[in-house]
Amino acid sequence: MPKLVALLILLSSCLPLPSASAAPPKPEPLQARDILPAGVLRTQSQRLAKLHHQIRLDINTESARVRLATGIAETDRALEALSALPATPRIARSLVRCRTFWQEMRGELRGGDTARINDLADALMIAAGKLAFDIENELGTPAGRLVDLSIRQNMLAQRLARLYMQAQLGDRSQSLRVDMQQARIEFSMSLGELSGAPANTRTIGESIELARMQWLFFENALAKLGDRALARDVATTSERIMQMMDAVALQYMETGPAVPSLASASPYSRD
Repeated sequence: MPKLVALLILLSSCLPLPSASAAPPKPEPLQARDILPAGVLRTQSQRLAKLHHQIRLDINTESARVRLATGIAETDRALEALSALPATPRIARSLVRCRTFWQEMRGELRGGDTARINDLADALMIAAGKLAFDIENELGTPAGRLVDLSIRQNMLAQRLARLYMQAQLGDRSQSLRVDMQQARIEFSMSLGELSGAPANTRTIGESIELARMQWLFFENALAKLGDRALARDVATTSERIMQMMDAVALQYMETGPAVPSLASASPYSRD
């Protein structure tokens, strides 16, 4: 997520340093961009588990190792950016939960138990979704909805890829298939919401259409759990979708639309 990460670094580096004699500066009010680091946590919770599984399966192993290390650093930076936000008690509680789950997951990613990584990935996903929701509520406007919806598509794509890799490791349970179906339905519905958003510019519409084309390819591969030859396609396409939805989120931020609320309640983002 290079562009989003660059923005996070810029945000954290621009924080003013208080002088010894002056009172601490009053924190800036929350803005729509403050949803981004929570979105990074939510996405990376699933992506890092996916990359861990890829390495175990020896699928694009070298690039997966590099992306795993980079993703861990990105998640650390996202937590730093979130820690600098003006925190209400609700946001502070959600942030503590995210930090707790991430610290354990970070350790497990160094060769820990796969089942525990999956559990922590889901716990962090839900906690980060709650944090994003708390930030949206504090904003007091619907301006962050399209940004959040775009970033949540990243998480759904990474979750689907993680569940696919989990199946390749031997989990062919009914619960896994149900989780995949639920995430697949939500991704498709949310993509439709984004496509029809009144705030879309021509550029945003074209970016969403490119993501839709990748989604059709991705969905076809996901449907064939028994075909190990498609695992590389799942790995690479999930990364492409993430890049495209990052671009859409940034475009929404640049246009700064005041958009109506979207019907986007989700067990992956709002619990």
